[in-house]
Amino acid sequence: IENNKIEEVYSEDLVIGDELVPFIKNKFESDILPYYEFIGVFIADGYIKRNIHGIYASNQIDFHVKKIWKRNKIIELCKELNLEYLIRDNHIIVKLDGELKNDLLECYDGTDKIIPLKYFNNLSHINSIKRGLEFDSHKRKDGRSHFYTSSEKLANQFMLALDLLGITHSHHKTKRNNWNTEYNISYNFKKSPKNTISSIEL
Repeated sequence: IENNKIEEVYSEDLVIGDELVPFIKNKFESDILPYYEFIGVFIADGYIKRNIHGIYASNQIDFHVKKIWKRNKIIELCKELNLEYLIRDNHIIVKLDGELKNDLLECYDGTDKIIPLKYFNNLSHINSIKRGLEFDSHKRKDGRSHFYTSSEKLANQFMLALDLLGITHSHHKTKRNNWNTEYNISYNFKKSPKNTISSIEL
């Protein structure tokens, strides 16, 4: 890792002080872990209220969801993780404390959401977070899924996760209202023939 970038290098090119993120090539972990899937759902759709000083001090997550399947998924994960929740109109309020709260706060970079770098060294963790992030994806009739975000950093991280998992993908960006850029990442679950991981800005 250098300047918030993960770059693949050969072991003989490493120098003293290099920070490593290990990964295993050509291996796809299919097990979905609810804890990390919940983190992905939070990155996609969760919100922690800030106080007047701009600090994320609340002990609650607010999920604003209208679709029944999304509501059911959050409730299912809360039950699996023994999290207290209440439903209020189109909102699901989840009580936070302890390790989970700390892990979710690490998903904020200012007001933007990110995938913390520590999760990229475990394929099961990153695969589960990807599954949670698919809360904000759409599957087309041709079988391809499309993940949308206005964050360039999160888009790059999502593509890196796909690379690590050996999933082929493409992307393009679209200007919205002359100021907001939307990133559309299209992918399927067919393995990349070489599973090559390129240098990506994180």
